[in-house]
Amino acid sequence: MATGLTGPPGGSDCCRPVVGRVVRCDDQGVKITLALVCAALAVAGCGRRHAPAESVAQLRSPDMETRRSAADDLRRGDGPPAHAVPAIMTALQQEKYPPAYGAMLITAGKSGVPDALPYICGAVQSDQRDMRRWGDRALDLWREKNRTFAAKGCPPRGMPVAMIVPAAPVQVRVSGPPPGGQPAPAPPSQ
Repeated sequence: MATGLTGPPGGSDCCRPVVGRVVRCDDQGVKITLALVCAALAVAGCGRRHAPAESVAQLRSPDMETRRSAADDLRRGDGPPAHAVPAIMTALQQEKYPPAYGAMLITAGKSGVPDALPYICGAVQSDQRDMRRWGDRALDLWREKNRTFAAKGCPPRGMPVAMIVPAAPVQVRVSGPPPGGQPAPAPPSQ
């Protein structure tokens, strides 16, 4: 005797058999539904939740979670827009709540600005585990934007952090007369 469980005759087995009914699986309908669900999830999950200007304004919010979320929003995609970087750096300098500071630090790292490096290295050298983790992530993102300095990292623990900020190139003269063609006077002999 038949159990009443039947699937689509000769068709796909993508749908479960139902007791007492023959289920016809519409492969095209399943594909369209799946594509619509994926598209909805991509739109909802991959874009910024707020416009960049709104996220920049939220960096000054009195609510620490709003500030953290704003930094996360600015980091999405290719990172913060150039006009948002000064606000991120200002907020980073003023932040006291560690998770918001960490989010801002990582966002500053993703911006790739040289001014972020002392803050990043300070976090990398921190005694706090979470701060070191945020600093490491920020440094990785900073290096992606600054491949020229990628080999350089933060100085070893205990070394002054300010030493790693890239300075203006120093011009070194090899030999010859100084600019203007006049040789330098010889030091007086004793």
